[in-house]
Amino acid sequence: FRPTHFISLERPGKALDGHYHNMRGETIDDMITDSALFLSEARAFGAETISIGDGGNELGMGHLRDSLMDRINLGELIFCDTEADHVIPAGISNWGAYALAASLAVLSGKPILIKPEDELAVLEAQVAVGAVDGCTRKNEVSVDGVPIADYLKTVSAIYDGCQAHLATQAIAA
Repeated sequence: FRPTHFISLERPGKALDGHYHNMRGETIDDMITDSALFLSEARAFGAETISIGDGGNELGMGHLRDSLMDRINLGELIFCDTEADHVIPAGISNWGAYALAASLAVLSGKPILIKPEDELAVLEAQVAVGAVDGCTRKNEVSVDGVPIADYLKTVSAIYDGCQAHLATQAIAA
């Protein structure tokens, strides 16, 4: 098994103090295993590493530490020190991952994105079994404190743009 790419998404990484932190600055070491090994092992195989995050505390986001630490609430404490080769910062990490998937769909010419209504169904299923919004800590269908309707507007815009591009590719072929 020789992966060409390794993607980390919303996976906390160690800060300079050697601890893992959530966006509220709370130490969450007891909930996280040392994940820096994932990046170093991927690199040992020659894989490109990609980090997707929205708060700076995610594995690999250390690439942006110096330029963004002061713009993030509690950035000096929580910002990850581990660097990925490529970083996708996003207002909400899910949007960054969805945009990356849309890019891969366009490059491959294959409709690999799930529909926004399926994204909603996944979130609803998670809430139904007790999941909470990471920011509000409430058992509600929202993402990072953003109401679901607002969250889905961005997902829908990415999906619609991707579908339009795929349709154009199909016509050109």
